[in-house]
Amino acid sequence: MSAIKRVGFFHFGGNIKSDPVGSLQHEIGKFAENELENSLIVLPEAFNAYGGLYQANPDLDPGAVSRLQALANGHKIVFVVGLIERIKGPNSAYLIDSNSAPVLLSRKQSAGWDCLYTACADAETAAVLCGDVAISALVCDDANYAVRNQEWRQRILRTIEHLNAERSVLCIPAYMTNTDSVAVARLWSNSVTVVLANGCKDYSSIILHGTCEQTSKQYADENEIKLCDLWYRVQRCPNGLEDADLERCVSIIRAGAAVDVDAAKLRRATTLVVAKRGDEIIGVGSVKRVRPDYALGIAADSGFSFAPETPELGYVAVDAAHRGNKLSRRIVGELLRDQNGALFATTDCDRMKRTLSAAGFVQQGREWKGNRGQLSLWLKT
Repeated sequence: MSAIKRVGFFHFGGNIKSDPVGSLQHEIGKFAENELENSLIVLPEAFNAYGGLYQANPDLDPGAVSRLQALANGHKIVFVVGLIERIKGPNSAYLIDSNSAPVLLSRKQSAGWDCLYTACADAETAAVLCGDVAISALVCDDANYAVRNQEWRQRILRTIEHLNAERSVLCIPAYMTNTDSVAVARLWSNSVTVVLANGCKDYSSIILHGTCEQTSKQYADENEIKLCDLWYRVQRCPNGLEDADLERCVSIIRAGAAVDVDAAKLRRATTLVVAKRGDEIIGVGSVKRVRPDYALGIAADSGFSFAPETPELGYVAVDAAHRGNKLSRRIVGELLRDQNGALFATTDCDRMKRTLSAAGFVQQGREWKGNRGQLSLWLKT
């Protein structure tokens, strides 16, 4: 099975539910190529039921599994999905990827829509290992009932812990119309990462991973995919950093570029953002203090005039061992959050140029010779 880097949900809030897999495929198509690679995406309950869960005369999509396998193969995604095995049969959660047959994780024990499925009172919950990630699942209301039943809850957590994984994810394919989905997810979040994917707009889908919490819109007639990085977090440092952490940032910046930087310069930044894996800082970026004379010099070098009071975005660097995880884009995105007014940046790095362009910066003026290559000016207004 594929290594998991991100976890997320497909929230099926749209009113049109005639083709659930087709709706998922449409949302996946909104992402850039390879953007979803190595993601675990949780899909709602009864995802192979035409029209959604509560249909008076239910009918199932016989090709749902093969279509999901094709999507998993084409985009290198792992799905956990709620499937009705047959009309009035089990209501189950399966793991689907491109490398093997679907893996049964659990069967729903709580009763519900009798014309569609039958509850499995004695069903057990399994857990599987994807790289360093343990994955288990409970279908909809089972997550609510199990967390309140200490024996059931402990049995599930022991099953997950037995795999000795670095990360543990509880997936909840759901179709919650009367139960507060966010409240249910929070009951589990002290023990594991929780991803709940809801199949209707009445209640939100949610990811709970440490301090990361992402939810879908409630009551909105729309579908969406949201993701959370399972290994890295990117955060602002409003109160600055300790000396040792500043020196760590300086070492990352110096290793990544020919930039004259020291801890004192980083302390003077108006906004400082770091990327961490666990407690280790592995990336950094800043919005520097306004330096009118320096900005005028950049304008002269580039032959493009801009306001000398424009702040500079800079010192964006990621430790070499952690590159390739789109952390520069996340660092720049966090630096831009709530940023009002123009910013400029300079770079000679093609990778950074792509990051700046994706964030809305535009290259201006001519290039000029820097310490290690041709520098260029980038502006965001």
